[in-house]
Amino acid sequence: MHLSKVKLLVVCALTICGGLQAAVYNLDFSQTSPNGIWNGSDHNWGSSLGGPVPSILTITAKTGLDPTDDPLFVTDKAGTIFWGNLGNLDAGIDCKNDVPACVGLGVQTAPGVDKNGNPTQPSGSKGISGDGGDADEALVFTFSNPPGVDSGSVMLTLIGLNDTGMNNDVVSLYFEFTPIESPSDTIITPYQFSASQGMATVNFATLAGVPGHTFGSFAVRATEGHFGVGGIAFDPVPEPGFYGLLAAGIAGLYLVRRRRFRKNVA
Repeated sequence: MHLSKVKLLVVCALTICGGLQAAVYNLDFSQTSPNGIWNGSDHNWGSSLGGPVPSILTITAKTGLDPTDDPLFVTDKAGTIFWGNLGNLDAGIDCKNDVPACVGLGVQTAPGVDKNGNPTQPSGSKGISGDGGDADEALVFTFSNPPGVDSGSVMLTLIGLNDTGMNNDVVSLYFEFTPIESPSDTIITPYQFSASQGMATVNFATLAGVPGHTFGSFAVRATEGHFGVGGIAFDPVPEPGFYGLLAAGIAGLYLVRRRRFRKNVA
């Protein structure tokens, strides 16, 4: 093969590889474009969120969870995702000046039928609730697998949290890992924390046992009070095909250098 054609194949392979590398996503649910992806209107999205959220990520709602329910696996507790102004979240004391509208993702009860057989609309508080009639709710974030997500890259923004005055908002994070070094899933013990000042950003790189893995899903769950999810940032792991094409590109470069060396020797 002519040298220029070899170079062209190498460049093409590396270009394709670059195209397959996973993008770093930073999704802000609390603002409209260009800074965020909220469309500016309050809306119930059903049990899962589509539209502006990239296809690599699926967000589903769970409500009315029992203490023994794992939100990652329970199938009969579907809720409705609410996206918009979540309200006061705790009698107005949570929404500080940095999040005046308290816009984000929350959970309501799923639509159904009343005792007379008439259809009902989603109801309940609009945040992810840990008390009240629709207590113990969760949002589950599931990533395409493969490639999955670099666990240490995830940053989750929670809004409406407080630890004074009203309820002590406690968040339980459940992680389902698909470690690269093992074909079986590993469940990490729930992690709990509370925060003040109305907002908290959870850096998964700081959570014990989390960095260094690739995982497929996690849930953020309320056990007291209620709050919302204001945003998420994450870095997907590249598709397996990326590594194959990268190897092909490296092999092509080696071939170019070898042909050039032989020609010089001759």
